[in-house]
Amino acid sequence: MMFRKEVDRRKFMQALGIGAATAGMGVSLPKVVAQSKTGNPIVEDKSQYGDFLVEKLTNGDCPYQIDAKILGQPGSASPDRKKFEPFEIPEETKDFFRPASVLDRERLVEKGGKVPNFTRLDYAFKDASWWCHNEARGVFPWYTEKGGSQELGARDRPNWRNLPPWDPQDIGMSWQDTAQAMKRAACFYGASQAGVAELNHLWIYDRNSEPIQEPHQKPVNQQDSDDPRRYFPNATSGRQTSSRQRYIPKDMTRVIVMLFEEDFHAISNSYGRLASAAVGIAYSRMAFTASTMARFINHLGWRAIASGNGEGLNVPMAIDAGLGQLGRNGILITPKYGPRVRIAKVFTDMPLATDSPIDFGVNEFCEVCMLCADHCPSQSITKGDKSWDGLCPGNNPGVYKWYVQTESCNAFNDFSCSNCKKVCPFNKPNNSWLHRLIRQTILARSKSLDKVMVSMDQMSGYGKDLSATDFWKMDPGKTITGREPV
Repeated sequence: MMFRKEVDRRKFMQALGIGAATAGMGVSLPKVVAQSKTGNPIVEDKSQYGDFLVEKLTNGDCPYQIDAKILGQPGSASPDRKKFEPFEIPEETKDFFRPASVLDRERLVEKGGKVPNFTRLDYAFKDASWWCHNEARGVFPWYTEKGGSQELGARDRPNWRNLPPWDPQDIGMSWQDTAQAMKRAACFYGASQAGVAELNHLWIYDRNSEPIQEPHQKPVNQQDSDDPRRYFPNATSGRQTSSRQRYIPKDMTRVIVMLFEEDFHAISNSYGRLASAAVGIAYSRMAFTASTMARFINHLGWRAIASGNGEGLNVPMAIDAGLGQLGRNGILITPKYGPRVRIAKVFTDMPLATDSPIDFGVNEFCEVCMLCADHCPSQSITKGDKSWDGLCPGNNPGVYKWYVQTESCNAFNDFSCSNCKKVCPFNKPNNSWLHRLIRQTILARSKSLDKVMVSMDQMSGYGKDLSATDFWKMDPGKTITGREPV
């Protein structure tokens, strides 16, 4: 099925039941363009949502389903947990499941750093991108450099020590204004986008276990105490130890969630080293931005804990903060950047106004698309239906969703595969009327129409591999933002 440019966009959208929502496709001001069947506003905001029409779930609706009888805290080790068989390695990709040290030596030493997409240039680019994150873990303010405890909210300037927590009313601001200011600060410090959610403690890691595949991240507990210190009874240095205990006080009821866009072109190199470089520089931006945000809030007299992947599950917190929805590939899908984001967060007791979750048709689209599952080299993404049960020990059952075989995904190609992002139709640049039309129509939630959109996306030529050679020849002035012409 082909669309001609002379098709009347307004009539086309009216036929989809969205009314005259696209009349302002060229307008960047946020506005409510329609109401959903459930009474929620359908919003158009180019700066935040690109060209998607987004339903804001303001009437208490939730974009996910939880079974409280099944759901345990992430990482909790229950004797009732289902026993899983080890994942099977696909025969055609067995080489990429070998240890990273073996792969690196083969590519860099034995083959002289000349393997396409794994050259010495590509490796150096990737390793450098991770430097700030790997060297700066201590900037996440859980403890001092010499160990012991750290008071969150301590102020460096002596003349600030006796000041009470900052009150926005002092300068005529509300907590709604302050939430906007915090998001503005997060983007100023390096985030691509930010939202605020009420902290759901179900998403915090259990104290009796640590998340699989994250050996440097340790468990967290919540306590009712309002003591602003973290306790590490047996820690003798600034390094993290398995014997220490830490907690997030119950009065930390807010989480500021920040997104960090990954480079569209580098992700297109997946699963070459450039895709890992895109991930690495996002992690390095996460380390700087989250820790800077925590310090900013501390200076205002409020407590804050900066966090990357640790302490709790990022995706559901981002969903609660109105930043996206969960896709078939097990990661966050955002309106503006698709799945091409990394997530950091800051927990705080600052009583910020919260954002509403959103719905822009991801669930319905992912039911029929299957591109991420088709192109997953480790076969970690299911083509089946949603389920309440996990597929592997890394899954936490009790949420109705598509579960991903996380162990096989993490073991493949030294964490450098981003195929599910590369081929995702939500990932595509916003450089034509056709792509904008596809985004506008997804909210119609028509499976037959979604299938057409998937076909059109493939015919457009997106989701193809980009060689490292082509990447290095690109104009250095090209933006990382996939929503601008590329």
